[in-house]
Amino acid sequence: MWTLPGGGVQWGEHPEEALAREVCEETGLNINAFDFLGIDSRVYRDSRYPDGLHVIRMIYRTPLQGDPHVTEVDGSVDEARWVPLTGLDELPTVGLVGAALRLANATN
Repeated sequence: MWTLPGGGVQWGEHPEEALAREVCEETGLNINAFDFLGIDSRVYRDSRYPDGLHVIRMIYRTPLQGDPHVTEVDGSVDEARWVPLTGLDELPTVGLVGAALRLANATN
């Protein structure tokens, strides 16, 4: 499944520092600016989380340049590449992609 760069905030880490770290780990690209788009909150209940797992995701938009490539060793990313928005319908994506698109379209 395709998703956006992201991950957890480490203890004591500011969310904006986590943003820069995760983008670099998962794409090899550095961010210089960003816009906070909003928060997506979800509760997952399935066999992995019988008591539920509540995730709160802060979604940002950032201009990036260059060719993305995976830099994280033994991480959760298999591939990083640019995908045109018009091509997203052809890829299996996670719910976060749709949430980010809704937030991005709401701010345009």
